Amino acid sequence: MKILHISLHSYLYKYGGIEKNVTNLLDLPYQYKVDHLIISKSFSKVPFKINKSKIFVQKKKSYLNIFLSIIHFFKIYKEYDIIHFHHTRAIILLLLSFTFHKKIISTIHANVVDYFKGYKIFNIINLFILFKSKKVILTNKNILDNKIYIKFNKKISIIYHGEKKNKKIKILNKNYLLCIARGGTAYKNYEFLNNFKSLPLDLYIIGMNRTDTERLNYCKNIKYLFNIKDEIKEIIISNCTALVSFSNTPLETFNITLIEGFKYHKPAITFQGSLASNIVNENMKTGLVLNNQKKNFIKAINDLRHNKKLYNSLSNGAYKKFIEKFQLKNTNRKYIDLIKSL
Repeated sequence: MKILHISLHSYLYKYGGIEKNVTNLLDLPYQYKVDHLIISKSFSKVPFKINKSKIFVQKKKSYLNIFLSIIHFFKIYKEYDIIHFHHTRAIILLLLSFTFHKKIISTIHANVVDYFKGYKIFNIINLFILFKSKKVILTNKNILDNKIYIKFNKKISIIYHGEKKNKKIKILNKNYLLCIARGGTAYKNYEFLNNFKSLPLDLYIIGMNRTDTERLNYCKNIKYLFNIKDEIKEIIISNCTALVSFSNTPLETFNITLIEGFKYHKPAITFQGSLASNIVNENMKTGLVLNNQKKNFIKAINDLRHNKKLYNSLSNGAYKKFIEKFQLKNTNRKYIDLIKSL
C-alpha cells in the first residue's frame, strides 16, 4: 500500500511540530510505502530517503519551488492508494479541494475553531475538510468539545503523537530548564519571560531565530541555541532539569517537546489554559501546571531543584505516561487500524 503525506513548510526534519509527526508516521511495517511531499520553498523533484520513504525536499530554497511542488503533487497523487493531508494552511486546503481521490485522510493539528473564533468562513472551511475526508485525525480529544465536530464523529479518530523509546545517552545531570518552541508566535507566550530579570536556573531556548530574541535580551540567564540538530537536541533534553512550555491558551493543542522530555524521565512545567496541559502534562503526576503568576513559576523551579522526593515522583510519572500513551508503536498501531478501515 502506498501513502502520500502532504504538508506545508520544511525545516529539513530538525525542529519538530507537524514534520516530526509526519516523520514518525513514515516508520510503518514493510508492506506500507509512505512518502512525504512538502509544499514549500525547499521542494525538490529528486527526493532524499529516510529508510524506504521518499522526502521531496532540499536545502536550496526558492519561491518558484512552491509552484513546482503543487504541480508535482497533481502529477503523482493518483499513484498512491491514500493521500494524507496535514492541515491547516490555505495551500493545503486548495490541494484538498481539487483532489479527486477516493481515500483521503486529514489530520487537523491545531485547534482551528478557537483560533479563528468569530470568523464564520473558517468554520465553513473546517466543515469542508471534515466533509471531504474519509477519515479525520485529531491529536487531542479536547478539540472535540467544539460542537462543529459532533456531526462527523464517526469519521474522527484521536491519535496521539508518539515517540520512539529513548536512545542510551549518558546523563550528566546538569541544572537548567529547556524550552523548545517557535519564536514569533504569540500563543507561545514568551512575553511571560519579560517579568523576570533573572531566573533560579538557566533557561535554554531552542526554536527562535536571532530576531525573535531581541525582546527577551535583558533576562540575563536565558541562553539561545540556534540550528541544533536532532542528535544534539536529544542530548540537551536528556540532561535538563525539566521541559517548560509557557503557552496558556487552547491554541497550544499538543506539545510534542514535552513528550520528548518524558521519554528521558523529565517532568514538565506548563500553564493553565493550554490543551497540552490537559492531555500531556498532568499536575503533580508528570509535572507542574501553573497559573500565570510570576511567584508560582519561581516556586515551581525551586520545588523541582530542592525537593528530591517530588522531583523523583514527577520524573517517574512522566516516563510512565510516555510508556502508556505516547510510544510510537502505539501511535502506528492505531494509524494502521485507521488505514485498514478505509
